[in-house]
Amino acid sequence: MSHLIDRFIEKLIKESTPDAPIWNIESIKQGKKPHWNYIDGCMMTSLMSLYDVTQDEKYIDFVKSFIDYYVFEDGSLRGYDVSTYNLDDICESRVLFDLYRLTGLRKYDLAIEKTYEHIK
Repeated sequence: MSHLIDRFIEKLIKESTPDAPIWNIESIKQGKKPHWNYIDGCMMTSLMSLYDVTQDEKYIDFVKSFIDYYVFEDGSLRGYDVSTYNLDDICESRVLFDLYRLTGLRKYDLAIEKTYEHIK
């Protein structure tokens, strides 16, 4: 059974990009631009959990690559619209803590601070 799960996750990783994550197909079908969102956040958190359990670098590599598309050096987030007051979208910010802990990159810390400013 686990080999089927592994193959499924491999397919998700292989066929997904920040522009078109296959787990968020409704956004693609609706023609929405990529943005910081709840669904991607759940997936990134799940992949980080897989990394924690397996220590397989493919998970952290994918998460970092995916998140790096959205996080600019100054900590601002592509497609994150604070004016919507959508707290669900903050879900994706949870993974920033893991990435900062693992990489020490300042941009993740800055993004955490910017997200915090929104919910404060």
